[in-house]
Amino acid sequence: MSTIVRINPGAQTQHINSSYSNTNKNAENIYGRVFHVVRNDKDYGYSDWTSIGKIYYVPVNQLTPKKEEINDVLLSQYEDTSAFPLLPYITFFPKQEELVVLQKIQNRSYYLSPVNLYNSPHHNSEATNNIREDGTIILGSYIEERQVLPSYPFEGDLIINGRWGHGIRFSSTLRYTELNNTWSTSGEVGDPIIKIVNGYRYPKDNNGKPHIEDINKDDSSIYMTSNQSIFLYPSRFISSNPVTGPIVPSAYSRPQLLLVSDRITLYSKVDEIILCANTNVELAAKRTIHLDSDENIFLNSPKVFLGTNENSTPKEPVLLGKQTIDLLSDLLSALNQFSSDIKLYTTQGEGVSNPIINSSADALRGKLKGMRKRLIKIYSKTVFVAN
Repeated sequence: MSTIVRINPGAQTQHINSSYSNTNKNAENIYGRVFHVVRNDKDYGYSDWTSIGKIYYVPVNQLTPKKEEINDVLLSQYEDTSAFPLLPYITFFPKQEELVVLQKIQNRSYYLSPVNLYNSPHHNSEATNNIREDGTIILGSYIEERQVLPSYPFEGDLIINGRWGHGIRFSSTLRYTELNNTWSTSGEVGDPIIKIVNGYRYPKDNNGKPHIEDINKDDSSIYMTSNQSIFLYPSRFISSNPVTGPIVPSAYSRPQLLLVSDRITLYSKVDEIILCANTNVELAAKRTIHLDSDENIFLNSPKVFLGTNENSTPKEPVLLGKQTIDLLSDLLSALNQFSSDIKLYTTQGEGVSNPIINSSADALRGKLKGMRKRLIKIYSKTVFVAN
């Protein structure tokens, strides 16, 4: 397990402590150390749904109450040091022991996001009174401290990072490749790209170095490109199709949408899923491609090819079932008539009776009768082809 990296813990709040008393007198912009957040209707401090996100804090130079001491009676003593989220369109609650910037508006306090003490998207808590025996910080009821790295910022980037190793990068093509900026190998400077990632996979022993996405290793990724080439290497390439010859993702340098994960499910609750392409729709799998429907499956094209024939389209056409049955029925009828005629010829008129021919004719008619019954049974009840 990698080591949690912090930069000089404790030093970050010295300048805040030294100036806290002066800014607090103005009662406009102040700082607070959070010790409780109302997250749901079961939490202490909940009054109604408008209290969700409410925090209780102490001045940064004071100790916070211990977590096990918190109850409604205690919180009633801290109503003067409580605050609500300032921004209505972003929900991002601080964790215990994080510092927040507060602003008082019309006699009510509001808070912004936590102060970035450690440049960490995971947490920026500096514990004063909520520390376990092993030295780890009590961040909340269910949150354990872990190593989550910030994303490496390239020039012009807008990056949004979550606490648990997920984020969104709004970036572009650049003309330098420091720290392996792999998406800048094609296109023009300024070509936009968006990356959405859930579950960054960090290299071992990174020593706190900011992270760059890796579409082949991260848990789940959505890339929206303009003119970048993305080095994606699927376990089975669709380039194995010798007829259509699609360009593999790593060689494609025009706008494309890439979705990568261990499993992808597309589900339409009411209407269709529509897949359309100006050229080809490629489906590739290492094991099986399964199509299932409660009613019908249609394959509609001027020509339908099954399989490949030495890197070329198949040359052998399939037979039309009904017409083939009609043709075989006519053949059986002709053979049956022939066997009857030849037996009649050898037993009447000028023919000479021949027991061998007569026996063979009777046997042939018996087989033809059985074959005619079998013809009816070989009709497929599920697969039909057009004329």
